[in-house]
Amino acid sequence: MGETDTMIRSMAYLGLITPAVTEWRSFGSDILGLQLIEGASDGAARFRMDDADCRLWVHPGDKNGIAYIGWAVANEEAAIKLGEAIRAAGPTMQRAHADEAAARCVAGFYWFIDPMGFRHELAWGQCVTPNSFLPGWPMSGFKTGDQGMGHIVLLVPDGGQGFACEGRECAGRFEATRLVTTNAERADTVVVGVILLAESAMMRE
Repeated sequence: MGETDTMIRSMAYLGLITPAVTEWRSFGSDILGLQLIEGASDGAARFRMDDADCRLWVHPGDKNGIAYIGWAVANEEAAIKLGEAIRAAGPTMQRAHADEAAARCVAGFYWFIDPMGFRHELAWGQCVTPNSFLPGWPMSGFKTGDQGMGHIVLLVPDGGQGFACEGRECAGRFEATRLVTTNAERADTVVVGVILLAESAMMRE
């Protein structure tokens, strides 16, 4: 397996928690133009931005925060290879159960918690239903595909407390996906909402 085969390809999906799920339903569909999907067992608002079955989950919670970040890799072998480098840097890797993978609309994923407390999921086999995306308001769609959801900015108390791996085995892969840290308080859904708003505007076709 070549180096490019084990690299993170894109941000596949994102999960948030917030006490404002009701507001997110209208924000996601009416402002961002995403397709709202109802019916989540925990009352979450789910959104599509292309033919992927789901890209964004907004779960109910007592506070604003990031629940998980899904990173697309080529296959399970790639996730295992990348996971070895991450494990060597300190975090513990765990494989998701089949029902957890189904809930994320992927074939499977491994997950770990980084030193700042963010949950990252290395996922493969994202479920796609061709020609099925229905935007929240009239437009041709978003420029996604291999680009995934776009970018995410993670705000952490001290970027110097993060973890790194030797060479490009770990840090370089996250650098390639533009995973950014800065000296500030941890990101909440307001920050993520602003980022998604900017990303959605740039990605509309």
